[in-house]
Amino acid sequence: MPEANTTGDMKKVFPQATHQKMRIQAQALVWVTMGSGEFSEISPTKISFNGKTDQFLWIPPQKFDISVELTDASRCKITINGTTSQGNYEQSGNKMSISISAGDRTDTLKMEEGSGGTYLNADIPNIPKNRIWIGK
Repeated sequence: MPEANTTGDMKKVFPQATHQKMRIQAQALVWVTMGSGEFSEISPTKISFNGKTDQFLWIPPQKFDISVELTDASRCKITINGTTSQGNYEQSGNKMSISISAGDRTDTLKMEEGSGGTYLNADIPNIPKNRIWIGK
């Protein structure tokens, strides 16, 4: 595995990010399109995605907004649906892992570029626990 990037670069994790409409897909047994959104901010140190999921089986429509800002070599600010937390990140090439500690609990968001989009694996409240993909 390549050495971790000490400066971070969100564009390596989200190389497909454009100001165009993107699909949100979730993996249950198969990949299902469950909404759409757009990147509102794209830079090496900050990425913001504003989306909305459609009715999906028994899950009602809801907003799906996520913003990650790299604040220094290992710290970041992550905002999910309006709730902001401070965290630590590690990046290796097109993969990034963010850890957020709250009391004795640690939540993790793993992101990896792939298949013309970016995969998000979350263990964070307010994000569906399924594997999510954002892409064209």
